[in-house]
Amino acid sequence: MKIFGDWDRFCIVTQLDADYCGAWLNGTLFFRISGNNIGEPQEDNSLRDAYYILDSIVYRKQSRINKTIFQMDYKNIFKIIDESIFPSDFSIRVNVQSMLRCRVYSVSDGEKTTVVYQKEYGSEIMGVTFCDDLVEHSLTEVLGYLENTHKIEVDKENT
Repeated sequence: MKIFGDWDRFCIVTQLDADYCGAWLNGTLFFRISGNNIGEPQEDNSLRDAYYILDSIVYRKQSRINKTIFQMDYKNIFKIIDESIFPSDFSIRVNVQSMLRCRVYSVSDGEKTTVVYQKEYGSEIMGVTFCDDLVEHSLTEVLGYLENTHKIEVDKENT
């Protein structure tokens, strides 16, 4: 199991299956936010797909900076983003099988980051604010790991 971030505050957890099918990188992926698992830790995913999705999430980092939204309470942040025309600008959910039933958004004021989430559609909206770049750092770290792992597997298949 690979943990990217801080287990108790915010992290992204991945693990390749014993038979991960080469470049498909079959395995598990979920978030852990303030002690809550977000996503299904037992659900199998293509971490290759997660890699491509994470690339887009990391690229959109600047779109998650919004000082007006950041100042709102957790439920209003969630509602404003979820009902907006472009909620994907703020979404950090990795849209793979294990994460399909949850919603996870991030908004920053440029220094602090608030993550609001719903473990399953219709469940309680929760949130947490971080006074550092833990969220973006975790996203960038897991992207790098999956990118390198995918490249190694593609190179194996091409030799």
